[in-house]
Formats: sequence, C-alpha cells, structure tokens
Amino acid sequence: MFEVGGEGGSLTIERRKDSDGEKFIYHHNEMDMTDEGLGIDRKGEFDNFEQPFQLINSRYPWCELHLSEVHEDYRDYVVAELIKVLNTKEINQDDLYHSREQLEKVLKIKLIFGNQPFKSMFQHITIEFYNGTTTDYEYTNYADHYYTDGIRNDDLKVSKKIENLNWKTIKCLGTLHFSGSTVIIKNEFNQPTHVFNSEKALVTATPILSPSKSWFYKSV
Repeated sequence: MFEVGGEGGSLTIERRKDSDGEKFIYHHNEMDMTDEGLGIDRKGEFDNFEQPFQLINSRYPWCELHLSEVHEDYRDYVVAELIKVLNTKEINQDDLYHSREQLEKVLKIKLIFGNQPFKSMFQHITIEFYNGTTTDYEYTNYADHYYTDGIRNDDLKVSKKIENLNWKTIKCLGTLHFSGSTVIIKNEFNQPTHVFNSEKALVTATPILSPSKSWFYKSV
C-alpha cells in the first residue's frame, strides 16, 4: 500500500485480507551498516491504513526520502497529508531537491509553490460588451457602357453594410458558466448576476490568488 526508502532501510505498509477482514501491517526495517547490532526490524498490525501512515508521518521525514509506492486507494489521502506536512513544517523547495520528482511521479501530481488560487474558483472577470448598429449604404459602381454578346451592361448598384460598435466594459467577481453560446456569471451565492450571448461580448478572467505563498498541487 505504501513504501518509502532511505539509505539502508525502508518503511512499508501492507494490506492483508483473510476471513476476519483487512489488516494493515506496518514494517520498519533498517540494516546495520556497522555490524554492531544497530539494525531495526519493527512490525505492527492495525485496523486501517491511516494509523500506520500517521505513525510514519509523525516520526519520519518521508517526503524527503525515496517514495516508491502508494496504492491508488490511498493516493488522495497521502497527497492531502503531503501538502499539509509541506506547509505546516515550512519545507522549502531545496529540501525537496532530491525527492520532488519521485513524489510527483508516484502520486501523479505536479507540486507547486506559489500563490494558490482560492478554492472558491472565483475570478476577476472583465466583460466588454458591444452594441452593433448596422447602416446600409447604396452606391453606384460607375462603368463605361459596353456591349457583350449584344447585351448592354448598365451601371451596377452595390450595397455595403457599415457597423458602428459601442463598447461597454464591466468588471466583477464571480464564476463563469456556459450553456451553448450563453455566458452566465454567478456570485458567491450561486446566483446569476450577468447573462449574455458570447457573440456580443469579449470575456477575460484571471484567478483570485491567495496573498501568501504555499505548497499546492495539480493532478496530472
């Protein structure tokens, strides 16, 4: 279910199923590199994954070691605990220099340190509306009279449409929603504040970021 290794040792959690249900086996193994009897071989049995994981999480800097396995059943849980550890212990990017790539590979995430977008998904939204008025102008395309196959070519009447665009800009906070060509902007109470046709407006949106930097992630 979980395995992290360091120089000469490993921390693992195994899941075993029998007639009595599931059991999770914690195993801490370290080889004695000095032949002085300093090796470690500890085991423990637990009823759930969270108990042995928190045993590891509270005692060892597992995120700075070599993470080799996390079962998909517990990946989301481990990712959430990883982000919590990185932020509460103020682990910087240099501390993860050797382990970051492996963490991202095993957990299928991209770790990011910076100003995190608020989870509300609210955005700074700018809407540029325009009201188009169309005017038809008719003019004559003058040409020399000549005959083709005995038929006289008269002057041609041509129509041209001119559009006068009146722009109006609105800035607001909210979340963007789409239904066909209709754009809907909703407020914090999930109530529509603006509803309009996308063909009559230009919409730009940027996320609202937290004022301080922290660790967060994106799934890949």
